[in-house]
Amino acid sequence: MSGRNFHSVQEAKEFIAASIAAQAQRDATPLSDIERKMLLFSEVGWAPPDIMEASDEFDRQYDPNEYEKKISTIIKHLDKRLQKDSPAEYDDWKSAVQYLRRKDHYVNIMIRQAGLRPTGDRLKLWATGLALVGAFVAWLFISHEYKLERYFPSQKVMGKLLFAGWLAVIALGILNLLAPKQTSNVVNKISAKLFARRSGDDE
Repeated sequence: MSGRNFHSVQEAKEFIAASIAAQAQRDATPLSDIERKMLLFSEVGWAPPDIMEASDEFDRQYDPNEYEKKISTIIKHLDKRLQKDSPAEYDDWKSAVQYLRRKDHYVNIMIRQAGLRPTGDRLKLWATGLALVGAFVAWLFISHEYKLERYFPSQKVMGKLLFAGWLAVIALGILNLLAPKQTSNVVNKISAKLFARRSGDDE
């Protein structure tokens, strides 16, 4: 499922803000009017007309680091719940996040801090890595079986490539155990470049 189509920054950002606010209520950590409005903050592109006044009030009343930590935690809970309980809503959420991700808006900071793991993207990346290793093995077998060595890199070179491929897969697994958040961020970036649908650039 591709999810809802968003046609403007305002539409996507208001959807994201409403989803986060609803999850905050579920988590018994409701957002104040200022906290919710700051989800729409941006110095460029679309933002509510009174956003600078809201930003000044936010600076007086809140610690940005604590606020960002609070919102990123809510986003984690929201993303996990939608993936598990509501695939259709998750598709809409994912579409809104992807639409907004390349744009300079404050809420993107909290989304990145949440370290979201898109459904299937990590599996696709692992499958791609294993498929490449499998292709190396098949290449070695075919070149030897049909005497095609002269058309392909030598078995010595292919062996080194195969070994490097396995090392890369093993290293990624170890890094995921030692630093899951950082590894997730790297994997998500690679997955986004390889597999994510490109969102529109219109503001």
